[in-house]
Amino acid sequence: MQLQQFVQFGALLYSKAWIEAPLAAETTGNDLKLWKDLKKYEVIDSEIAIVPKKVLENHLWYLSDELVGLALFSDRVSTKDKGQILEGIKNTKDSRNARGPGKLNIIKDNASLGDFALERTIELFSHFNINDSFLKEYHQKNGRKIAAIE
Repeated sequence: MQLQQFVQFGALLYSKAWIEAPLAAETTGNDLKLWKDLKKYEVIDSEIAIVPKKVLENHLWYLSDELVGLALFSDRVSTKDKGQILEGIKNTKDSRNARGPGKLNIIKDNASLGDFALERTIELFSHFNINDSFLKEYHQKNGRKIAAIE
């Protein structure tokens, strides 16, 4: 029975996350989705879900204030979520609200990518010598907020 449970978990949740792990722009979104999917999967099979959830807890640094900036380059992240990331960049280091109180490794159930963004997020661009002027061109177009990336 355990082999069947493991294969089911791999097919339903883990294989997609594993295959897409090298895609930098998708990393933070995929990790947040996997975390949320594991929380849901606990209802289906808590015995199998608990192990990968504990492993993922040790790697949640991928969901950091710096790396979340990569999601701005994803085609899968909605304009709304990108806008929330850009709004989050205005937050100071102490205003992160994605993780539970006193539990640095536990992500809140309703967390979004924008919750991880802080003013430090733009440091990612300077590390890679990417001009961050596109962030300043954040404006309204057709009723939606967008960032002009040139």
